This record gives sequence, C-alpha cells and structure tokens, in this order.
Amino acid sequence: MKTFKKTAGFSLIELLVVIAIIGILAVALVPSFFTYIMRAKFQDVINVAQGYKNAVAYCIMKNGKLAGCSSNSADGTVPDVSKFAATANVATVTIVDGVIKVTSTATLPGPTTGTYYQLTPNFTDLNSPIIWSNSGSGCLTSVPQLCDLNNS
Repeated sequence: MKTFKKTAGFSLIELLVVIAIIGILAVALVPSFFTYIMRAKFQDVINVAQGYKNAVAYCIMKNGKLAGCSSNSADGTVPDVSKFAATANVATVTIVDGVIKVTSTATLPGPTTGTYYQLTPNFTDLNSPIIWSNSGSGCLTSVPQLCDLNNS
C-alpha cells in the first residue's frame, strides 16, 4: 500500500483567491486614499486663511468697521500679503475689506486645481462678535467637497 506524504504550502487556487481579495480591496480603497490626499492638501489652504483671521479681526475692532481692513492696511494691523511666498499648495492670498481669499496652486490633483477658500467677516457693531462665514469653490463645487463648511 502506497502512502502519500503531506506537503506544506498553498495550492494554486488558494493563491488566486488571495490575489483576488487584494485586488478587490485595492479597487475599493485607492479612490478613498486620493480623496484623503486632496483634502489634506486643501487643508493647507484653509490653514493659511485662518492665520490671517486674527489680524483682520483686530483691524475691525480697532477701526470699528470693515472698510480699510485690507492687505497692508494704513494702520499696520493687517499684514501685506503681496509678500506672501507661494507654497506647494497655496498660490495667492488676498485681503480686501476684511474678506480673506486663498487660492490653491496647480499642484493639487483633480478638481482642486485653482480652487479657493474664502472667509468673510459679518460685523455689525463693536458690541457684537464677528461672525465668520466660509465659502469657496473647494468647499462647494469640488467632488469630493474639500472642506466642511460647518467645521472649517
């Protein structure tokens, strides 16, 4: 009677099943990864805008109005954004009468190229807080949306 020796290893079918599972996971996860990359890069645009918020708020409170709270303001409260050095993700920054607009560079992939993020102060008087509203093409028209308008 002939006995068979048990061999160690994987069969061809087992290897093909593992490769198929890896392929299915890759198809499902790669688009999510690129969405994550786009959102992370656009977060740099949002962070730059947030950095100018305090200077604009100080100008508004000091002058009691939005007018004049522009880049390189006469009283020196708002920095000169013409000297802003573009980064890998941020192309330009403009501040006009308190409105901060930051535009992304062409290095952002997909629909984020040339998108912008804008912070607009809503100011009534010195006894009321400044309420900031967010807008921008990266927030509203991109697929996927690159920022959450409620939490940015």
